[in-house]
Amino acid sequence: LRTHVGGSDIVQTAKAALAATLTTASDASGLGLKVTLGLLAYTMVNGRRNRSVRARRAAANVATRTLRTGGIRRLTNLISWLPRHEWVADESWLAEGDVEQVEWLNNAISTAWPFISKAVESTVRKVIEPKLDKDKPKGINSMTFDTFNLGTMAPRLEHIALVPPDEADEIQIQTKVTWKGNPNIVFRVEGPSIYGGLSPVKIEVTDLVVSGTAKVTLAHLFKELPVVGGVQVTLSEDPYVAYGVNVKAAPGMPALSLSSIPGLQSTITHALTGLMREHIVFPKSINVVVAQGHTPQTVRAIEDALMVTPVGKLYVTIVGAKKLRNSELMGTSDPYVLVALGSRKVPPLAADSHRSKTVQNNLNPQWDEHFVVDVCSTELQCLWVRVYDDGASYGTNDLMGSAVLPLASLPYNGTISNEYPLKRQIELSKRTKINRGDITFDVRYVANEISLKNQFGDDDDAQTAAASPARTIQAKSTRQLVLRSSSTVSCSAAPSRPKVNSQFQAEICAMLGLKPDARALHKHMASDPGSLESLTDRRLKHLVSTMPMRMDLAAGLPLWAAYPDFSRVKFINELMLTIWPYAAAAVKRECDLLNTDVFPSMLPPGMWGKVKADIGTIPPTIEAVRMFGLGGDEILMEWSVKIAGDQ
Repeated sequence: LRTHVGGSDIVQTAKAALAATLTTASDASGLGLKVTLGLLAYTMVNGRRNRSVRARRAAANVATRTLRTGGIRRLTNLISWLPRHEWVADESWLAEGDVEQVEWLNNAISTAWPFISKAVESTVRKVIEPKLDKDKPKGINSMTFDTFNLGTMAPRLEHIALVPPDEADEIQIQTKVTWKGNPNIVFRVEGPSIYGGLSPVKIEVTDLVVSGTAKVTLAHLFKELPVVGGVQVTLSEDPYVAYGVNVKAAPGMPALSLSSIPGLQSTITHALTGLMREHIVFPKSINVVVAQGHTPQTVRAIEDALMVTPVGKLYVTIVGAKKLRNSELMGTSDPYVLVALGSRKVPPLAADSHRSKTVQNNLNPQWDEHFVVDVCSTELQCLWVRVYDDGASYGTNDLMGSAVLPLASLPYNGTISNEYPLKRQIELSKRTKINRGDITFDVRYVANEISLKNQFGDDDDAQTAAASPARTIQAKSTRQLVLRSSSTVSCSAAPSRPKVNSQFQAEICAMLGLKPDARALHKHMASDPGSLESLTDRRLKHLVSTMPMRMDLAAGLPLWAAYPDFSRVKFINELMLTIWPYAAAAVKRECDLLNTDVFPSMLPPGMWGKVKADIGTIPPTIEAVRMFGLGGDEILMEWSVKIAGDQ
């Protein structure tokens, strides 16, 4: 950071002082002149040496950012004076692969869980209790929580990794979350179906296990502080949920089983899973706008970036079925079809499905009906086609069989027409000899660019297909408008990285064996395998010999490799590498605002000021972290950070 301050009066004074100094120097003895020249030479040589040391440390920082097994083993064998530790022989601690363990973060969550659970309990209870009352089965008058407590066992993050983003101006983090909790959840149920309405019953949920894959998106990166426009959290698919139940009969009443109350178990399951499906399971998500203080146009663009919008249309034609298995004890089934998109393992809700007409008393029905379904992801979503027996007069619709088609298997802009066997849900992932009939349907996937055309030759269907992408097109136009307004905000692609234009940056690239180009330097950091193979032994020794000592380690060895209580934070360094160009542009913009708007109004008349700042291409390296639980309401985290950049 360099600050320049000057003015006309100061300039005149400086000229007079310089003239006086030159006059005095001419009258001084030759010894004084020699001392002055010697100090000047020493300052120049020492400055050059310091610059060289800084360049070597910056190059060493780049070389050791992503160390893995090969790189650490090479360092320990190369540096003969390095103290030998017991951990050198034991390599079980070495982290490999693209995913990363985050035990330090799990420790923090466990420490904070008593406070998190209390904050979540009241909200969850307010959301689920109305659903229980709405979805209660026949014969049940009231279904509420008697006790609701999330227990003492916190969820765990099994691993975490950065994944390729969907857009150029975002970062996506994927993690697997598992919760083997000990909650105290008790439902209080009463109605005519339970002891004839004479007494309520309590149902306790035990051995609850929830597991799923979450995706966190840092969306709409732009060249202004706070750099990240918004955060989106979603589950890639329906989570795995398992639990047991313990029915507590009222005092003096006979024992009761859950299966003896029709529809009650499905209501409890829906209460436990419905909240996540309706709020956080893809394509639903939890969105938070971080840059709330920006202009309404920018906030709208961020909201559009966080919105899950259709990427295409799925045109489904249900032709017919044959040899259906009769589900009626007396008479013949009345089949109809539900069409919807869902995850691989869990069928979609009936309320989110398209329904065909009912064909009365027919086990070989023909429908010939067309449906248009919005597609939000061809990788995560599957087409579910389910055949039901319409039992409207009896109040129940029996599932006769399902067919599931992953959208990832569909050709782009091509039609598939096939006959699919119908199966029960538990039979979908395995072969079965039970014949439940076959269903024939045609599927055609069309991306949004051409999905507005009429795929069925019907004007009404074309209007239906065109209505849904309207908001998507409007959202994209808003983001493009903000992108064009470069004076307000700039997003989309990452900021361009200019060629290296200083001797200091050129020295760093030369020490790493790279051409003097900032793009090459960034590419090296992004793709470095961590093996140090690109450096010769001589060059590697030259670099790491200037790394400062800390905790009796040197030579660029990371703390997480030597001390078990330190944890690696590889994903944070990868995240910072992506954000750093945006942060550099944001810092430069803030300095420009200071120079144009702040300094002219703050400095006295006759003075001017200017601030120049460049944080360079090399971000700080977060080497390791460890956590201490202080008890009570405090958590202490100790971070080891290396700051050795190219500016």
